[in-house]
Amino acid sequence: MTTLKTKKKMVSSIINEGLNLKKIALKHSLRKYQSELEVFERKYKMKSKVFVKKFENGILGDEASWFEWLFIYKAMRKTEEKLKLLETIKL
Repeated sequence: MTTLKTKKKMVSSIINEGLNLKKIALKHSLRKYQSELEVFERKYKMKSKVFVKKFENGILGDEASWFEWLFIYKAMRKTEEKLKLLETIKL
């Protein structure tokens, strides 16, 4: 018969494993997004933060690649937020 303390340890272990797997997945996604952003930055000779400001101010127009770049940038930022939040969880 398992004790309450043993069950708590098992549950905590399962949760930690899940959190660690999610962190690994987010870090992988983050590297992928960063790599994709570097391609755009080299191609257009502009940092992503500068691009976003120009795009949101209507300076760049509505070329399809701008929307792709913006999507990747926002996905990267959201991934960073999720990872940062996960890093604060301590069990």
